[in-house]
Amino acid sequence: MRKCLFACVLVFLYAILQAQELQDSLGKYSYLVQIDKRCKKTQATGFFARYQQRLFFISAAHCLTGWDPVEFRPIENFPDTIFIRLSNDTSNVSFLPLPVAGIKKKAKPFHQLEAPDVVVVEIKNGKKYKVNSVEAFFTEEVPCEFASKVLVSGYPYENESDDYLKVRQQPLTMGTSLDNTYCIYPYRPDVKLYDRLHYFTSFKEADISASGLSGAPAYLLTKNETIVFGGIFIGGVNTRSGRGMIVRPEYVINKIMARIMNE
Repeated sequence: MRKCLFACVLVFLYAILQAQELQDSLGKYSYLVQIDKRCKKTQATGFFARYQQRLFFISAAHCLTGWDPVEFRPIENFPDTIFIRLSNDTSNVSFLPLPVAGIKKKAKPFHQLEAPDVVVVEIKNGKKYKVNSVEAFFTEEVPCEFASKVLVSGYPYENESDDYLKVRQQPLTMGTSLDNTYCIYPYRPDVKLYDRLHYFTSFKEADISASGLSGAPAYLLTKNETIVFGGIFIGGVNTRSGRGMIVRPEYVINKIMARIMNE
């Protein structure tokens, strides 16, 4: 009996260790998005997904389209090309230029509550890029009673940070318990509507509202220590509150599949 109990404990501890190692490795799936290679201007986060031989880049729509879904207006002087940093190897920083002029023209104006703040872009000649992609984390919607924690991995930064350090920063993975907005559609008193697109969470990190976390992939940790795709973080709600908004995973996956099927 004792041997059986001891074996069960070992299996349980091993599962926890494996889950922790996986959590620690989530940063490799997140990619830094910059307005220019020198990191002089606002940045964001994005990630890749593969479908057969095709490669897609996903981020928050407002980060690539030049449209502000909160203020409901175009972002002034938004560039025609942005840059994706392809490696966290700071000794050999390389970038993938991503033309967004066509994306800006095709982008339909939308409000945050009317459509998911998500954009999916196919990368030409995707086979030649050796990048980490998240499709292995896609699954059916996780029932409320099975989800215990949310993790977000991206590139927050301080505006006053040194440019050299900003361009070489490593992804930060933050985790916190899910609140009840994942289980129910939260009521938004600011617009007097129930929000069906997002769930909310609070991180111990105080200020995520002005960071480069927008577009970062989110993951759900289930009660059996499995990690699955959890949506896209699209920004903080209130300055220094640590409270952030995440597009629900089913909307993100549907957006990716719609982009694939429309080709």
